[in-house]
Amino acid sequence: MTSPATQRFLNLSDEKRERIERAATAEFASKGYENANTNDIAAAAGISVGALFAYFETKQDLFLHITGRGSALIEQMVSEVLASDAPVLEIIHSILELIAQSSRAERESVQFYQLMTGPGDREESAKVAFKLEQFTSGAYVELMKRGQKEGDLRTDIPAEMLAFHLDNIFIMLQYSFASDYFEQRRSMYFEGIDDSDEALLDRSMQLITSALQA
Repeated sequence: MTSPATQRFLNLSDEKRERIERAATAEFASKGYENANTNDIAAAAGISVGALFAYFETKQDLFLHITGRGSALIEQMVSEVLASDAPVLEIIHSILELIAQSSRAERESVQFYQLMTGPGDREESAKVAFKLEQFTSGAYVELMKRGQKEGDLRTDIPAEMLAFHLDNIFIMLQYSFASDYFEQRRSMYFEGIDDSDEALLDRSMQLITSALQA
């Protein structure tokens, strides 16, 4: 996806671009597209509103830029992990660790992704989200097929079904690390037991291993 940002924005320093992108991501994630305020985005980024519209001609252009940026970051991170020659279960463990680390570090980005895929979202961002889902679903199916071929994963269930349920676990874990609502929901299940991130990852990996292993 080509960014709708102007060349003036692309010529900014990395630090300033990231500051503006983070401010916009946080605003859209917390308020949604319609209620997001460009004045607040500019103030949070430490720039004038005039400068913001010199970088993006419209609010929609800014929104689409943030949408494409988030999608590209996720695709890059997943691609790097999946490129490993390690056993499939080790790769899955690496994905779980990546989910925890990135979701904690990029809470607003995860919340923004929730917005992108939610009901009533703008058609343009929904298309970007669907394209990303096509990439990850295809990658996870191929990972499951590889594990089955190598004898590490069960073969009585199609790779496509294994990938579907695995991805659902990934998504719920992502939200559990980055969303206040899902963190509260998570605590309902873990009353009286260790609910640390480390414990959640370890038990999730145990569950996944027992479900997938040949």
